[in-house]
Amino acid sequence: MRLPSFLESHLEARNSVTTSELAYTIEGVIQFSNGGGVYVGHHNETCAWIVLKEGRPLAGLDMSARDAVARIGHERDILHRLEGLEVVPQVHDYFELGGHHLLVQEFVDANPLQRELVRRYPLTHPDATEAELAEYADWAARMVSDVRRAVKELHGRGVVFCDLRPDNVLLGDGDRLVLIDFEVATLVEDQARSALAHPGYAAPAHRQGADVDLYALACITLGMFAPQTTMLLNLHPGKAFHAPPGDGTPENGRETPVRQLELSYPDAERLPLVDYLHGHAVPDPYRWLEGAASPETQQWQAIQDQLWLNHAVGLPGRYKLRSRLKALSSVGTVSAPLWRGDRCFLVRRSAEQEHPVLYCDDAVLLDPAHLDPSGLTSLDSWQPSPDGSLLAFQVSRGGDEQSVLRVLDVTTGQVVDDPLDGCRYSPVAWLPDGKSFYYVRFRQVRRHHLGAGEDELVLADEASYGLDLSADGRWLTISAARGTANDLWLADLSKDEPPAVVQQGVDAITVMSVGCDGRLYVVTTRDAPTGRICVGDPENPLVWHDYVPADPDAPLSSLAILDKVVLVGRTRNASGEIAIHDLVTGRKLGEVPLPGIGSVGSLMTRPEGGHEAWFSYTDSITPSAVYCYDATSARTTLWSHPPGAIAVPEAESREVEFTSPDGTELQMTVIGKPGHHGPRPTILYGYGGFGQSLTPTYSAFTLAWVEAGGVFVTANLRGGGERGADWHKAGTLDQKQNVFDDFIAAAETLIVEGWTTSEQLALCGESNGGLLVGAALTQRPELFAAAVCSAPLLDMVRYELSGLGESWVPEFGSASDPAQLDNLLAYSPYHRVKPGVRYPAVLLTAFGSDARVDPLHARKMCAALQHATDGQRPVLLRLERDSGHAAGSASKGIGLAADILAFLGHHTGLLR
Repeated sequence: MRLPSFLESHLEARNSVTTSELAYTIEGVIQFSNGGGVYVGHHNETCAWIVLKEGRPLAGLDMSARDAVARIGHERDILHRLEGLEVVPQVHDYFELGGHHLLVQEFVDANPLQRELVRRYPLTHPDATEAELAEYADWAARMVSDVRRAVKELHGRGVVFCDLRPDNVLLGDGDRLVLIDFEVATLVEDQARSALAHPGYAAPAHRQGADVDLYALACITLGMFAPQTTMLLNLHPGKAFHAPPGDGTPENGRETPVRQLELSYPDAERLPLVDYLHGHAVPDPYRWLEGAASPETQQWQAIQDQLWLNHAVGLPGRYKLRSRLKALSSVGTVSAPLWRGDRCFLVRRSAEQEHPVLYCDDAVLLDPAHLDPSGLTSLDSWQPSPDGSLLAFQVSRGGDEQSVLRVLDVTTGQVVDDPLDGCRYSPVAWLPDGKSFYYVRFRQVRRHHLGAGEDELVLADEASYGLDLSADGRWLTISAARGTANDLWLADLSKDEPPAVVQQGVDAITVMSVGCDGRLYVVTTRDAPTGRICVGDPENPLVWHDYVPADPDAPLSSLAILDKVVLVGRTRNASGEIAIHDLVTGRKLGEVPLPGIGSVGSLMTRPEGGHEAWFSYTDSITPSAVYCYDATSARTTLWSHPPGAIAVPEAESREVEFTSPDGTELQMTVIGKPGHHGPRPTILYGYGGFGQSLTPTYSAFTLAWVEAGGVFVTANLRGGGERGADWHKAGTLDQKQNVFDDFIAAAETLIVEGWTTSEQLALCGESNGGLLVGAALTQRPELFAAAVCSAPLLDMVRYELSGLGESWVPEFGSASDPAQLDNLLAYSPYHRVKPGVRYPAVLLTAFGSDARVDPLHARKMCAALQHATDGQRPVLLRLERDSGHAAGSASKGIGLAADILAFLGHHTGLLR
């Protein structure tokens, strides 16, 4: 429909008003009306939670003919009059935006009195005891007394509330009682009646002034002891109910009532679409949801957005969790240093910054916030030239990871070369003269000369390449990843010859570099699943000699060459260690002292060698910091700690062993409050893929859950890298089901050993871990109360056709192969959804700019589960727009974490 031309200018003026310049970020909607909305959000600088009440001109007229703008302004004046009283929210701000007036108030993390009554009222239990009745009566009497006291304080300031009802009485922490919504309040001296009338609480016509509140107070008093007369009249079906088994925490043999919004899922057409693949009939009723830009998908997504917001606003503890997560994240991050000449480069982020900032010698070199104040641009990678005078860096916007490579003069801060696009995930290897570098563009290895137009093509095999150049600039190593293997080339740049093949078609991962001593160092899983180190001559790169043998119990993770020793990083029992070996013989000399039992990463040395090495260290209760090992003194010292400080809550961890159905022994790390006993709401987290190891790491997410009384469990599964290459392969291709069996076995062990129950157990995972969660909840839905699938792979028949799916065929297999299709269909979560099954409460989270895993997986799975699930547990989709494969900025990450924890906390009974 086209608007008449005379309205176009008005529409343009209206659409020109945005919230981009607001000092607040709106997180959700509490309610809408024709007079304006009520929103919850946070202050962009302080992150304090607030409520914004909107008033629209000439809308929402009351019985006094006042519009919403007049009422919002009136509420501001009333609250200023009541300033200093604990029983009213504080006013933070008041402003106009596009003709709409907005009142910013203190956010009170609390439940309405009506909801608390529904939760506590004992007579809805047929077997309520005398003690429970007496306990409720005492609570109800105290509530009535507190409301009466609050009303008296208002009257003492000369204000009549005029809208006293249970929905406008909030009960917060520490028994704080707060009255909200003062739009129709009057002054005692006016002896006025209320301009609005709420059924059950509106005073008769002859009641005026303070008597209006006293009448409503009498109704509340009656309702607390006989709620069927007033307080339960307006509850529609679905507003309050007893939780079915699994949705509440058992107390004295009965389930705790919880609030549940009535869910009305959008109509999602089920197409009669079937693919016939290698003898399989593969239905795909929601393929239309693969098109993100289609009007049908956008309409469906808009309804899902509102469903999630409606649910999220009512989640108990959501806002407190966000504040706690921010506090637990108040320590920033810092990286190990990268030395070039006398210059030291590192990235650091304070708690107040959204993205890490690149520093050179303690001076800011690149700050994404300066490049793009919107906060959508991130620094993807960077590499200084050998003398540190130039910097090749890559940035992308909105999380799309479509990096553009630029070159910066470190001294002047000016860009000195034309930008290069198509450089996604590109490594950069500078030549010693700093005038050219090797890099990867459009999956081809090229050499770029600064200021030149055409690049020199080096290798065009269209693969995911890695590059390494020796310090003298002579030897270029090129690797091409092939799933659980890689191909390898070595080029002698002193000769005009193409790179020579060193490894091709071998089922092993090999990393090669030429050290300052001119020796060829090779780290390989060939004939050594946990990795061994060999040495050789770069002039004859096909001949290697064993240098440091494999340790069957500890996979290799890193190698650093110093003047007289070699440092070898390994992972043992999912924790890091660094061994010291003799440079000449490779013989083990000892261990680098570490701060504790945790994770070690980023082992760095100077390019020219030396006697120092830097590494990062973290564990479950220790934020990551950088340490320096000095080989001359054999001492480890703290080199740099992250900015900020944090009081870490008490937590203890223990290793629990469990057995998978095929007899494989595994372990998981269980973290909880010291001395916790009995079944507790528990999050089980896993990944199990791509050879990635899960090792102890400081996590505000984990600690916030534990501090709230929950248990957090990390399972080390096959498919990961904790035990080497064979451990990884045991969770790939036709053995992928091993990973899911391991995860389910971990869940069963937690239940059998009394850590939790199926009514309290939640699953959580992202990316490949999202696939893990999807498989577990479709194979054993009765084991779990809730699940979060973040950025998940879920349609395993068509995963190759979007994102980076094609590059993951060595991990999962391809639907084009008949045998591999059999394997994929056996566990593909989207295809295993069955109608009439009581699935757990499910939250799928997706990112609009995710270039790795397309959000189509989450959309299709959401529609399938919403159609199939049998029960009251919700299936919801949370979409984060302008973000890539993870939340991106620090504040978005905190917001996502708070939403996930609140969702899981509610549906496991931790948060009520």
